[in-house]
Amino acid sequence: MKNQNSLKVLLLLSILTMMTACSKPNSSGDNDFSSTSNDSASTYIDCSQGSGYSNYMSINIRSVTIDNVNRGDLMRLKFDSLNSNFANGGYIQIYRWQSSSTAPKYLDPTPLSFRAEAISSGALMTNFATSLNWSNLAYARVNQNAATVAELIEKVRFTVNTKDTAAAYQVLKVVLYDASNNVVDQADLLMPKFAAHPTNYAIEPNGGARPTALQNLHPFRSLANQGFTAAQIRSHSNSFCF
Repeated sequence: MKNQNSLKVLLLLSILTMMTACSKPNSSGDNDFSSTSNDSASTYIDCSQGSGYSNYMSINIRSVTIDNVNRGDLMRLKFDSLNSNFANGGYIQIYRWQSSSTAPKYLDPTPLSFRAEAISSGALMTNFATSLNWSNLAYARVNQNAATVAELIEKVRFTVNTKDTAAAYQVLKVVLYDASNNVVDQADLLMPKFAAHPTNYAIEPNGGARPTALQNLHPFRSLANQGFTAAQIRSHSNSFCF
């Protein structure tokens, strides 16, 4: 297991490095859903998945559609796995970052607001907050009859306010801290909707090569040269939906 203090230092250094590299974020939307010509609307991915770099959590992510309108300012998350130490004083925060062929990587250092909801009914379990811990989820645990972390994540999802109606950011960074504010794990998740086929995703709408850091987050990057169509990959991505 990686040293938690080292992970904390690495996260802080990455924030400082990215802020130095790009002090002003790109405000123009360049994700696939807003402006791509590489995939048709029928071959966007609505649901995706990512894992923590220390394998302490696995998370599914999906786009949000309300009244037939895609809400780029909202994303939904469901933990497929989460380390049980979350119940021992740990907490979660969520950030966003962007990158493109014409601009360096930029991590917004301000944590995003998110809330817990019952998967079965959509009922609110918490208000929006920039961090959530086990105590904050006390009502959800009682309401959903969930005594353990594993039971809770089967019954609760999280809706994130990305503050990004322009679709300028491509990635959510979910960070799990322990009670001493050390980073236990972190996961970078591409925000749907984006091109289902990794070969199409590799090219930006302006024709430039998408940064490798983003290409590597595509959940089906290993299928790029395996003969699958975008429609087939999109169909497989439905397994990440919830």
